[in-house]
Amino acid sequence: MSLNNWNKNRREFFFRLSETGGALAVIFFPVSVSLSQFGLFLAILGWILWRTSPGKGVYIPTKTWELPFVFPLELKVGIFLYITILFSLLVRAGGIGASGDISGMVQAISSGLRDEFKDIGLISMGFWVLAYTADERGRKKVYSWLKISLMILLVSGFVAIFSKYRLSKIPYHLMHGWEAVAAARYQHLAASFFTESGSPFFLYMPIGFMGTHLTYAALLGYFTPYLFFRSVDIYLNDGIKLFVRKNIVFIVMAATALIILILNNGRSAIFGMLVALLFGLYYFIRVYWRKKIFRFLPHAVIVCAAFLLLISVSSGAHNRLESLLSALLGQSKHTDWQRTFVWQGTLDIIGRNPILGVGSGGFKPEIEQTILHFSEENPRLWYAYSVIQRGHAHNDLFHFQSIGGIFASAAYLFLFALLARRALLPVARREEDYWKWSALTIFASGLFQCYFQDDEVLLPFWIFAALLIRTTGVGKNSISDES
Repeated sequence: MSLNNWNKNRREFFFRLSETGGALAVIFFPVSVSLSQFGLFLAILGWILWRTSPGKGVYIPTKTWELPFVFPLELKVGIFLYITILFSLLVRAGGIGASGDISGMVQAISSGLRDEFKDIGLISMGFWVLAYTADERGRKKVYSWLKISLMILLVSGFVAIFSKYRLSKIPYHLMHGWEAVAAARYQHLAASFFTESGSPFFLYMPIGFMGTHLTYAALLGYFTPYLFFRSVDIYLNDGIKLFVRKNIVFIVMAATALIILILNNGRSAIFGMLVALLFGLYYFIRVYWRKKIFRFLPHAVIVCAAFLLLISVSSGAHNRLESLLSALLGQSKHTDWQRTFVWQGTLDIIGRNPILGVGSGGFKPEIEQTILHFSEENPRLWYAYSVIQRGHAHNDLFHFQSIGGIFASAAYLFLFALLARRALLPVARREEDYWKWSALTIFASGLFQCYFQDDEVLLPFWIFAALLIRTTGVGKNSISDES
């Protein structure tokens, strides 16, 4: 075998390794964060080996397919965001070391690198998607993979409606029995029917393969703009096409997603999804639909009326279902007070560290001390403070402000401002317009939940952000280096 053929075969293997890893990351993020991150590792490894191998391009099958390195402004801002929390960590650790506590300094740095800062690695998903989709064939494949992950989300979510067992915990149950334990809790009950007949029928809050209903809602929320805008666009342009087989299947998928989201009740994710839909509605009405949108209003009124009717009859099914549906209209849930307590503690941390914050890994020890102080000042609220979830600030903006100071929160806001501006830019293909709004969904959601601290939500965010950057033109409103 000649040297040229050896280099050619080796480069093709590295390319296929990168492509396979990327496919694993994109397809399986609704199933397992470990599997998707392993896929990301293979994708980056194959990409690095491909770029460092002799030769140019890879022959697949008739054209050279390059994987360029692209560094747009949005990804620079993302990296800067994590640099700020690393800098704040080093300042905090330096203060600990200056006091003579060397072991405490080492522990603080070690903890910080394992905490929020480690998520900087997930930005590599954005770099890889930008590289792979530089070729039209890669862009089509990524969209195809995303449609597979959407099907996984819908099927697993629909099945979970009727299963009291968490799907991700079924292997555990097979080995340890089917009783609920701390390591494998049951799903939350949503409603019950025919309980007096002796043959009860139960519905559960679906979470698919995820661990919490909030994470699952955020993942499905990424796809909701695609489902919504494609459905409405078909109807407004040629309503008869809705009855074509492939479109009927698509409408069933959209209806299934709506049912799942209602029963899932992830209100923060739904709120973020609605804000992204408003951005998209403005764009589609201005660019495509114009006065055609008035044809859709009667259907929107029917859907809202049906939802209100469902709420009015839900009490007859189960008080749990009534509370879930009412919560979607703004009624407080039993755990909402916990957010206000955590926000109170977070604002106290921000007030003490407004410029630099407390650094990566510093939020948990700081909030513990803050809550202890609040408990001492308000003994009657001691139990309430003791049971709140305090792993994060329940608000992405507050969380970044608390750990990275004003520079981190400014970078976070700037990142989404850049993405929102991009989303309003025209694209070459109408199909890509349906996907542009996915990356915006977790910004408004992040006002009530720390989705930027959730690996399972953050990895697909960089996929959708990179697709938005690629489809609107890497060089538009962006500083880029494509080589």
